[in-house]
Amino acid sequence: MALTICGVVGTCAAPVAAQTPQPPINPAIQADKEKANGNTVAILSSSGSSIYTTFVEDIFKVLDDRKDNGLRVLPIMSRGAVYNVFDILNLQGVDMGLTESIMLDHYETLDQGKYKNIRQRIQYVAKLANTEFHIIAKKEITDLRQLAGKKVDFYVKESGTALVGQDLFKLLNIPVEPVFSFADNELRDRLNSGEIAASARASTAPGPFQKIFKPEDSLHLLAIDSSLPGYEKIRAKYFPAVLTSEQYPNLLPPGETVATIANATVLAVYAWPEGSERYRRLDNFVKKFFDSIDKFQTGSYHPRWKEINLAAEVPGWTRFKAAQAWLDAHKVKGAADAGGLGGDTAAIRAAFEQFLNKQAKAKGRALSSAERDELAASFEEWWKSKTTVTGR
Repeated sequence: MALTICGVVGTCAAPVAAQTPQPPINPAIQADKEKANGNTVAILSSSGSSIYTTFVEDIFKVLDDRKDNGLRVLPIMSRGAVYNVFDILNLQGVDMGLTESIMLDHYETLDQGKYKNIRQRIQYVAKLANTEFHIIAKKEITDLRQLAGKKVDFYVKESGTALVGQDLFKLLNIPVEPVFSFADNELRDRLNSGEIAASARASTAPGPFQKIFKPEDSLHLLAIDSSLPGYEKIRAKYFPAVLTSEQYPNLLPPGETVATIANATVLAVYAWPEGSERYRRLDNFVKKFFDSIDKFQTGSYHPRWKEINLAAEVPGWTRFKAAQAWLDAHKVKGAADAGGLGGDTAAIRAAFEQFLNKQAKAKGRALSSAERDELAASFEEWWKSKTTVTGR
């Protein structure tokens, strides 16, 4: 009969169950567990339709290797750029994730006390791509200022799109009514019906959302350029970019371009101290990632991998030590070679000429020589930031 223990109030504790002895762990299985975990890293992406997810899937396809307990890459779906920084800082088992270059500024603004040392705790392995900002509207809307007082979709709350988009309209002093959480497959109908006046998306071009639009839609991309009062405030935080009809054939006429702004998508990591186990895992990942960069530039991987410059610096960020060590060892240098234009200043200016002409039209006058030179110089600076790797 099982022994019970009763208290003074007459209640009795349940009988104590006998514990079943655990079988001894097979040493071979234990060794496999240690090897597998010792070579595993976890990387945060975003939602299923995000360009982050595409990049992380590509990293998984190229680097994940189950043979002989090789490097294992575990993709994790997440809530995007803003939350990825928080999760890298706080979630156990998370090693890295994709985010935007403006996020460290964002967190310092949120809480200067809590995040005062965030630039030492969060570092970057590489800049993966430029993240262009898109504003899609009906064709009768031809200027951002016409959106004043209207509903503008900013995707998901606290997403990179929401953060940059609301910052943009604030800097331009254009009050809009923000709405959120309109999925990509809803955008076309909501825009065409006029339920929302415009939709914003921060994404490496061409963004996955472009597939939902049709040639018969009366929709297009709005320009973000120096014709807008307050543009100088935008240029202090973001750099100029261009969207093309080749990227968005259903939103721009053939041969047309539209000016916009961009920041950088970065592969961010927690800055584990050198010599720690987590640092060793990240060091292993960095070496295999950098050694394999040519593989990303072939096959069915995202076309923007072809533009990556592993040595490109991200202002305001610190390079993770293992990544900097690889670059130093391989003496990697950037070559002015992007999109087939190379470092040819004349070719770059020719590609930018359409944009300059559209700006002149928006201003209702010809641009001065000083204005044209300033805009072209800014574009050249941005273009060189996209250069590919040489010297390996």
